[in-house]
Amino acid sequence: MPIPIIRRHLAWTTVLAVCCLAALPLAAQQPRVAAVELHNQTDIFLPRVGSYSEEALVAHFSRFSDLQILDRTIVSDRLLQRYDRVVLFPSDPQLTADFGRDLGVDYVITGNIVDYETDTAAHRMMVEFRIIDVAHQDYILRKVYDGEVAAAPSEHKKHREILDQIIEHMALDFEDGLGRGSDQEHLEQGSEPAGF
Repeated sequence: MPIPIIRRHLAWTTVLAVCCLAALPLAAQQPRVAAVELHNQTDIFLPRVGSYSEEALVAHFSRFSDLQILDRTIVSDRLLQRYDRVVLFPSDPQLTADFGRDLGVDYVITGNIVDYETDTAAHRMMVEFRIIDVAHQDYILRKVYDGEVAAAPSEHKKHREILDQIIEHMALDFEDGLGRGSDQEHLEQGSEPAGF
């Protein structure tokens, strides 16, 4: 191979390598998020609603290309090791942040189902979501969401539909909140959290 061609080939290889290395810090800066299944605080039995909520959270947040969602199995396994349960529901953001550091994430999403009603016309659910900024050990979002769907013979299906509706709203708020850079401004937009 002639010398000029070799030099040109080496020059392009160097440029390509530099571009790849420059992209590495951008990938590393993607926020990492752990989603924990919801705790049912109501006295109504809602079969599989906790595990479905975790699946739905991961599915919704996976659509954001600028976030890394921790595998739900890793989160559940770590909860079992640490707390002997798969649900995280402390009201203290520092405890949740401590768990987030253990997972190596930037944010932890957790919450409670605080109310559930059903009648002949509709199913209604209220969920309080808490999103903790691990580094600051504080909430970036703490808000009560509600959803409603028409009643149907399959209650299990309706639980899923309501949770999808609620999680969609919360996910958009979270994305919006990250763009604002003002935790307090975002906190003040939500309803008063229930159960505290």
